[in-house]
Amino acid sequence: MEQKASPKNLTSNKNASENGASTNEVVSLRPMPEGGTEGAPTTNAFAIFNTNGNLTNYSENFKDYFPSIANFIEVGAKYQVLIQELVLREGADFSVTQRDEWSQRLYAHRQGELSTLDLTGLGKLRISSTRSELQDGTLIFSFDNSAALPTTLNEIMHLNRQVLSAIDDINEGFVLYDPNGKMIYCNARHRELYPEVAHLLVPGSDRFEVLEVYWEKVGRIASKFAHGTRKNNRSNIPRGDIERQLPNGRWLKISEKPTHGGGLVAVRTDITELKENQTTLFSVNERLLEQTKALEIASLTAQECSATITLAGCDNHLGRWI
Repeated sequence: MEQKASPKNLTSNKNASENGASTNEVVSLRPMPEGGTEGAPTTNAFAIFNTNGNLTNYSENFKDYFPSIANFIEVGAKYQVLIQELVLREGADFSVTQRDEWSQRLYAHRQGELSTLDLTGLGKLRISSTRSELQDGTLIFSFDNSAALPTTLNEIMHLNRQVLSAIDDINEGFVLYDPNGKMIYCNARHRELYPEVAHLLVPGSDRFEVLEVYWEKVGRIASKFAHGTRKNNRSNIPRGDIERQLPNGRWLKISEKPTHGGGLVAVRTDITELKENQTTLFSVNERLLEQTKALEIASLTAQECSATITLAGCDNHLGRWI
């Protein structure tokens, strides 16, 4: 018969361990819902680790919360091994630095430096973990996904409106394309940066078709400083971070990154003021260099004149003795 988790059972388990009894059997931890109705469904999962960092008990749905490491979850598994495998698998697309940061957070969570840890952002995880410690040092971690993401259609639509409103209010141009080069979304700032084709920047528009219209409108103006840019824009491969000058003279920093789904996201930042400051600074430096050279020439001329005068004086002096 399956043993259910309760304060009594936990105490009995602890006593059995102290008396040398075997504790290898997995104890299914079913939390009691509010009202005490046994067997009612719940979304929480639990895991219990002893003072040595070994997994001693866990709930039936614990593996459902962490499917990427389900094969590693068993009684006796080390906490450190579980988090290493979790970060390695869920953070497969992360940089080494990002994986190290997540490992440090999970370790700090175990040590009690972080009593609650939001795992949203670690791969596909959308859960939070809460740590509790018993008097004997046993650690209990409870996992909850109920508040990680909206669940109802109204909540999803509300979050969607909030996100789009925030993106629309930023000072940078933002545009998102699907894997086929079709626009999914762009904000108002992006359309402001390209007034020549603003009316074409709508969901579903083809990126390359819009670019063709854009270059037809600005080609003559842009030809003197944008050689090669039109050709480069035919590729759907993200270009990373580049700087481009628009036909109206404005300078943009363009940052293009791939999306997990094979699409492309781009952010355009107006750096015209920065470029103007750089130009001004360059001009000042040029003038300072010219003035420095002039001073060097004047100094050399003065030295030559001084030497000439001194030599002439010596000749006059010697003439008195000849």
